[in-house]
Amino acid sequence: SAGTYNLIVTASASVGGIIETHSVNITLVVQAASQTTLSGRVLSSEDEPLGGVGVALDGRSVTTNAAGAFLLSNITAGNNRAILVDGRTASTPGRSYPVIAEPVNIVAGQPNQMPYTFYLPRIDTQYEVTVVPNQNTMVTTPRVNGLSTLIPAGANLRNRDGSAVSRVSMTPVAIDRTPAPLPSNLATTMVYTNQPGGAIADVAMPVIYPNFAEADPGTIIPLYTFNHDTVKWEQYGVGKVSLDGRTIVPEIDPATNKAYGLRDFSWHFPAAGPQDCPSGTCAKSRAADPVALSTGVKEQMGMSIGFGGARGGIGLSTIYTSDLGITGTVGQFGRGTRSNWEVKVTGSLILGGAARVTWPDELGGRLFNYVRTEPDGTLVFTTTSRTNLLGDELKKLTNGSIEYRSKNGDVMKFDASGRMTGMVDRNNNTTSLTYIGSNLTRVTDPVGRSINMDYDASGRIIRATDPIGRIWLYSYSGDTLATATDPLGNSMQYTYGIAARLEKVTDKRGNVIKTIAYANNRVISQTFADG
Repeated sequence: SAGTYNLIVTASASVGGIIETHSVNITLVVQAASQTTLSGRVLSSEDEPLGGVGVALDGRSVTTNAAGAFLLSNITAGNNRAILVDGRTASTPGRSYPVIAEPVNIVAGQPNQMPYTFYLPRIDTQYEVTVVPNQNTMVTTPRVNGLSTLIPAGANLRNRDGSAVSRVSMTPVAIDRTPAPLPSNLATTMVYTNQPGGAIADVAMPVIYPNFAEADPGTIIPLYTFNHDTVKWEQYGVGKVSLDGRTIVPEIDPATNKAYGLRDFSWHFPAAGPQDCPSGTCAKSRAADPVALSTGVKEQMGMSIGFGGARGGIGLSTIYTSDLGITGTVGQFGRGTRSNWEVKVTGSLILGGAARVTWPDELGGRLFNYVRTEPDGTLVFTTTSRTNLLGDELKKLTNGSIEYRSKNGDVMKFDASGRMTGMVDRNNNTTSLTYIGSNLTRVTDPVGRSINMDYDASGRIIRATDPIGRIWLYSYSGDTLATATDPLGNSMQYTYGIAARLEKVTDKRGNVIKTIAYANNRVISQTFADG
């Protein structure tokens, strides 16, 4: 029955052969079955329970216990009720937490539980900026290059209690550690919060965001913020990716003839998701045979021709990914399948511009930003988006050609259109690529041995011949690669479903070696021949 019960919990264990016994007194409060209650939990971004956090709804308030848990009783039912979570009461010197307001649906006459955990990030007070009245104040943080908020001169920036805001900070928050989940229909790479939370200005405060999504220069990106009053995410404007591809700059609001900006301090972000794998670690984040775990993309390496020697070697492989197929991307082996030589450079290789390098297994590639001009006029571009590409340089030479120099000394060469024309290793061994029209017809290794390719009328490879005359054949069903046949007449077969999604692979002996199932264009299972 309802009431308060005092309990003693006792536990014993053997520690080093000695029996240890400990007891603890606890109080158990049993609520009446008809009460309307709300329970939940508050954690830090590091998954640590936050005790002492104030939680309020309908004028009723409690504080979280040592486990970060709370219980509000006798509250009013309704949808999108605004619950206030005040992290200031749990703050300590060197650890400051924000105040948040989030929506919750309350059903009358029953216990209600928050459908998610509240995460409170530590506010970065180390790099607070003092607001100077009647003067533009630029708020930045060295923790995030390219991020800034402009508080215009004369802005009336005040807390909800009417007091003037004198110091402002910006803090980045990981997308899986926001106080409440992001809208399911929006994607981003990072969320930001301006503090003090809830502060209101009478003018827009423009925010420049780093282009972590690697969107192309000139791309228009929607900008979102959380409205504390409506407890909803709302679009507050749009931004455009800068010419050099580094930042997303707010566009001009036609209603004010000034840049779009925040009207109050809350959580905000540019709604642009990552290109392909979001970091340089994703190459290691693959399931067996492989599936990219960060995206659910199916990858399939096909039949290869290859040979080598003391001065290096060359090969020809098919590389299928489901995202290439779903988007209708056509490679040298049909829709969804490229060859290993399809490395491309696109974009604006000009002073202050940006270019994109796309590897065969990538849909979006990697954005390289202009960094300097060398004495001879060569333009140099680099990227910081992937750790494994740090130290690599993309160069636009004065003759119009392009070079990609890896930090290990290898060089990929491209013509002015961004088409790959050769590779030079650190020992100056050169592999050359020959084209007829837009078709790659020959790859020649450093000692003059070649693989030759023939194409059909649709520009797809149908035959490859190695230096001793052995022939590999490729056939197509519709626009996708159907078979790859080796010189002995043995064929690998590929079967696809809707949107060129690879669903079945049959080996050279006619055995189905795997079937692949998808949901929302992501792999959810692979079944192999052994079950």
